[in-house]
Amino acid sequence: MKRKTKKEVEKGDGNEELRAQLVRALADYDNLKKRVEREREEYEEYATANFFMRVMPVLDMIEQVQKHLGDSGLAIALSEMADKLKTEGIEAIEPRAGDVFDTEVMEAVEVRRGKEGSVLELGLKGWKMGDKILRHAKVVVGRKE
Repeated sequence: MKRKTKKEVEKGDGNEELRAQLVRALADYDNLKKRVEREREEYEEYATANFFMRVMPVLDMIEQVQKHLGDSGLAIALSEMADKLKTEGIEAIEPRAGDVFDTEVMEAVEVRRGKEGSVLELGLKGWKMGDKILRHAKVVVGRKE
């Protein structure tokens, strides 16, 4: 077996360099896969939220009809709709009378005499998807006279 000269040893046979390139290429590919997956998930969330924002007024109308009719079949349908929305990560924001007014999830549409800083009445429920508020709950807030 022939001994390598100092120059040949310093130069290397190229395997180390090829190995390093392969490791970098694999790391780049792994990062690309992760980025594409993250972007796909973000797009799905955006599409879901965008669709819901378009149908939200229709859901509001159906809920108003249910308040006036009190139909049990419609109540079941609305319950099913709420379950389906929840599986998509969309949840209602429904503050009750007496809750503390929270500007993060509520919007005051009227102020009346009552307990300072508390919700007196829910005008229109809000919606959120994860941490993102799709619509703030519209509430009547109390204020001391």
